[in-house]
Amino acid sequence: MPKVKTAWSSCRQLVEGKVWIGGLGDMTTLIEKEHCQIIVDLRAEKVLTGKEHPLHYIQIPIASDTENQQSHIHQAVEWVSEMAEAGYRLGLHCSEDRTRTACIAIGVLIRLGCVATIHEAQNKLNHLWPDCGTDAKLSASLHDLYP
Repeated sequence: MPKVKTAWSSCRQLVEGKVWIGGLGDMTTLIEKEHCQIIVDLRAEKVLTGKEHPLHYIQIPIASDTENQQSHIHQAVEWVSEMAEAGYRLGLHCSEDRTRTACIAIGVLIRLGCVATIHEAQNKLNHLWPDCGTDAKLSASLHDLYP
C-alpha cells in the first residue's frame, strides 16, 4: 500500500533552526509546529486573494519548467538567506511537484555556506527529501548562478 503523506510528516528542516521546506499543505505545520515566522510561497501561478496571513506570508514567484529564471531565483535565494541571517525562521513551499522549492533550497544552502556546490546541495536535499528535485530548466538556471 502506498504511504500517505500528511502535513505533519512532509516538511523538513533545511538549515538548522532557520529554514524549512515543505509542500502546499504544510503551511499550518510550518507556522504552528516549526514556529516559522515567514512562509515563502514560490508558486508563480498563485493569485493573491488578500486572505493570506500578512504577518507570515510572502510570494516570490518562480515558474515551473521555464527557462532563464536566474533573476527570480537569485532574488528568492538572496531574500530567504538575508532573512535567515537576520534570525527569522522561514518555511519554503511551492505546489506538490517540489521542483521550485528544491531549486531555491539548493541556492540557499550554497548562499548560507552550508555546502559549496550544486552537487553537494542536491545530495543534502535528496537525503532530506528524496522525492524532490529540480527540472532541467530550473537546473540550468541554477548552474548559471552557481557554476
